[in-house]
Amino acid sequence: MRTILFIISLFISFSLMAQKTRVIEFGSDSKDSDNEYKLNIVKTSPVSFIFGKQPIEFERELTDYLSVQAGIGLTFPAVLSGTTGGLISYLIDSAGETQECNSEQWTNDYCDDIFDPSFRKTKLGFNLSISPRLWFSSDGIEGSYIAPVLRYITYRSDAERVIEGQSQITRTPDSFDKESTKNTDFVVHYGYQWLNDAITWEYFVGLGVRNQKRTRQDLGYEGNRIQNGTITESDRSVLYDFGIRVGFRF
Repeated sequence: MRTILFIISLFISFSLMAQKTRVIEFGSDSKDSDNEYKLNIVKTSPVSFIFGKQPIEFERELTDYLSVQAGIGLTFPAVLSGTTGGLISYLIDSAGETQECNSEQWTNDYCDDIFDPSFRKTKLGFNLSISPRLWFSSDGIEGSYIAPVLRYITYRSDAERVIEGQSQITRTPDSFDKESTKNTDFVVHYGYQWLNDAITWEYFVGLGVRNQKRTRQDLGYEGNRIQNGTITESDRSVLYDFGIRVGFRF
């Protein structure tokens, strides 16, 4: 919660800063041909929605060598629906297996499929991020940069519970276990941004660390009778990051 409040407060602060505009006088060394230099960019990824998330990010130039970028957005069902979409999202956001069979809270564990869409409904989640961006040349927010990024992402879903006390699996469509995955990422991006008068675009690659806390459905057997349950797991892993963004300058 402290991480969320910190990122939100920074996002609001930098949005208020955007109301100021720097003016370049004619005859000076302007980076644009216009007399009004555009300090701000609103941007997004044109492909993120395919994988079930869509951020909106705001960048503000502070000096020729420094800018700051903050983002907010939603997570939702992937456009690539079903197991394929869930698996692709999982491989991008938390590489690992799709079967969980090693729970210690049961006499005999049931192998839970954590992406099976036949009994699982994806709910809206959110993502927040903040990043100072250091530019290698004195061209402001154009060219190559390096950027440490702090990011918080949540994914939510409802998984149908089972009728307990049976040996077989029978789902109940009106009773659910609430699932969530909460990722806190620290990653360093290297990227390049191109500007024109109105439109921008960039690419980036990154390497970092992800701290993940996941609450999921965890079915199991007591004797030979199936039981409902949930489990909360924590994990830390290496994170590989990449992407593209397009934006609008103002």
